[in-house]
Formats: sequence, structure tokens, C-alpha cells
Amino acid sequence: DQSVTTVDSECQLAIYRCTVEAIIRGAADGKPIMGVNDNGILGNLALYDSLFDSPRILVIFRNPIDAGISAWHHNLRLAEEEGGGHKGHMMRYGGFEGWLRQSARWFNEAVDLYRKYAVEHDNIIHVRYEDLAAETAKHLERIVNFLGADSASEVITKIVQQTKFDV
Repeated sequence: DQSVTTVDSECQLAIYRCTVEAIIRGAADGKPIMGVNDNGILGNLALYDSLFDSPRILVIFRNPIDAGISAWHHNLRLAEEEGGGHKGHMMRYGGFEGWLRQSARWFNEAVDLYRKYAVEHDNIIHVRYEDLAAETAKHLERIVNFLGADSASEVITKIVQQTKFDV
């Protein structure tokens, strides 16, 4: 008698956690502080909070118009280099103006998700991209303190010297 054993949701979550952790560790290349750069996490903060036992979460918000313009040009470049649906994806919002309106909607949705989570959790902070670019050392010190990393002035200075922002 051969029977099929199903995988319950707890096991599925454990597999997902191991997979995500393996990807993060591989990308960290041996560094003690690891991170994920993925806007999709904002929509799943509760899941990641439970999977990783209240991980420290840093959210960087960029002016939605600047982000929209940057994404517009990035996708146009990708459309030229790779072809595919990059340009069609943007045009479905009605061209440049529609794309900027949609970028603002996405920004508002992201801010709402952040606010809802942050009300009940102290493991998340945010910084505006423009503030980080304008006062890098000040905001970087806040970030590394939050992450529990070395925030000695020489460390911050070295990071600032090696950092460039496009604003």
C-alpha cells in the first residue's frame, strides 16, 4: 500500500525560510549582516517577521516622481538592450504621465504597508533616499546602529567615502 504524505503549511514555511536564507547567505558572501533588496517584502512583512523571528527591516523611500522617472528610463534602456515587454509594461499605464501617476500610487501603497506594520513593530525603520543622499553620515549612523553594526566614526566615514547617490 503506497500512500501519499502531504506537506503541511508549517513544513512549507520551513522550506521557504531555508530557501530564502540560503539565497541571502550566498549573496552576503560571508558578511555578518545580510539583507534582501526586494520591494515585494513590504506586502509580506508579517510573513517575514514570523519566518525570521522579528528581523531588522530597513525601508528606503524615494520621491515617487524621481523613482518613476528613473524607472521609466531604466525600462526604456532595457527595452533597447533586451527587447521583451519592458516598454509594453510601461505603456499600459498610458505613457509617461500615466507611468508617473502609477509610480505615485505604488509609493502610497508602500507607505501604507510600512505604516500599518510599524505601528505594532519596533524592528523596522525607514529613511528617505533624498535624506540619505543629502546627509549620508547622519542617516547611515542611524541605520547601522539599528542593524547592530559597528557605527564608529571611522567606519561611517569610510562607507561615506565609498558611497555615491544619484539624486
